[in-house]
Amino acid sequence: MTGEFTELPSPCYLLEAARLNKNLALIGRVQRESGCNIILALKGFAMWSAFPLIRPWLGGCAASSYNEARLARERFGGHVHLYAPAYAEGEFDDLLGLCDRISFNSLSQWERFGARALAAGRSSGLRVNPGIDEVETALYNPSSPQSRLGVPPEELAQGLPEGIWEQIASEVSGLDLSRFFAQTIRSTEELDLASALQRFGIQYRLRPASNSKDRGGRLSQAAPESPKSWLGARWAERNGKSVAQFVELGGPAQRAGLASGDELVALNHQKVSADGLEAELKRTAPGSIQLSVFREDQLLHLDVVTTEPPLDTWELGLDPELDKQNPTAVTYRRAWLSE
Repeated sequence: MTGEFTELPSPCYLLEAARLNKNLALIGRVQRESGCNIILALKGFAMWSAFPLIRPWLGGCAASSYNEARLARERFGGHVHLYAPAYAEGEFDDLLGLCDRISFNSLSQWERFGARALAAGRSSGLRVNPGIDEVETALYNPSSPQSRLGVPPEELAQGLPEGIWEQIASEVSGLDLSRFFAQTIRSTEELDLASALQRFGIQYRLRPASNSKDRGGRLSQAAPESPKSWLGARWAERNGKSVAQFVELGGPAQRAGLASGDELVALNHQKVSADGLEAELKRTAPGSIQLSVFREDQLLHLDVVTTEPPLDTWELGLDPELDKQNPTAVTYRRAWLSE
């Protein structure tokens, strides 16, 4: 060694800053053009003396241990993503204080620590092992059959233990949510959606569908005209024929014997198409009608008693003036939509 190199201690590590900056500029271009975020994997590079060069280009670090998480938080800053094959009970709360996101390696880990991570406000995830081999050297292959990194697909296919999400929600909120889940998951009663929407400042209109293609949508100034009577069936045109595409369970058509796939032939002995039938329902009060349909090669005459159309179509919208009067609802809505 000559010149300035003679003053260096031996042994030591040398970093060529010009080449590092060139690589960082390339990483910056990848982030800019792809829209992704790249973070520094401390397991691969943990030279904290170089962090001032790296920090302007990368938004955080990936850590796999308590000490790496400390290094990321105290020396680098930014986002800290923590993943480890196992977490120790004694240091888990300290880890939560160091990371922004934590990934778990197994379903049992999630059951053990997931609620605590969510209660601490940490973004949480589960590592999945796809079982796809892309590494030639078996020793370094994270997807090998013997790998313990991540949850294999066959284990995920079995599903999470029953009731785990209810347990986590109760632990995170600190509330007894058993009544809420009984009503929203196991009960057959209609949900009080109107009150829920009002809490978030969402205006709504619940009305009958104007025709078989009406699915609701954005709140309009005036509701479209509704049919006077309801059949409980939707039709589709196939090769010039009107075919029953959907028959409402318990509706007038289903009670009269109409089935999906039946071909519409006539209404009250007059040839009719699906559009013609809808037009008749729009102007005719509920009552008795007769539908003639083909089911395969058999002609059937079905006596149907139509009813008033149900309120089954939602329109949703926002009112800026009401938002000004209720800023709390706006706050709830933005949090819900992650705005």
